[in-house]
Amino acid sequence: NLLNEAGLNCSCLSPQEMITLQWKKLAANCVINPLSALFQVTNGGLLLEPSFPVLQKEILEEIAQVAATVMKSSRNHNGNRKLHQNADVPFVQSLSVEELMDFVNQVIRDTHDNKSSM
Repeated sequence: NLLNEAGLNCSCLSPQEMITLQWKKLAANCVINPLSALFQVTNGGLLLEPSFPVLQKEILEEIAQVAATVMKSSRNHNGNRKLHQNADVPFVQSLSVEELMDFVNQVIRDTHDNKSSM
């Protein structure tokens, strides 16, 4: 509440929600940063590039596969994801390419005027 009162608009996330959000953020970074630098456009300019949808889908398919493999291989005997010796985090179900694409496209819309620093 203290952070919200300070105007920071914060919310508590469960460990599962945090891990899911980290994968989505990674997906956005893997799509937006290199492609906006490659095409020399702002984030929003990516949506105007004819090859963007195909490239985005290919990148996100790979990220979804890696996420599924990492999450599957890091489960302990309880089905929880083991972060370190003393911390069990609930297992995150696999992320779909569509879910990742929705997140990435929202980030692009929210940051349409931003330029890559790459």
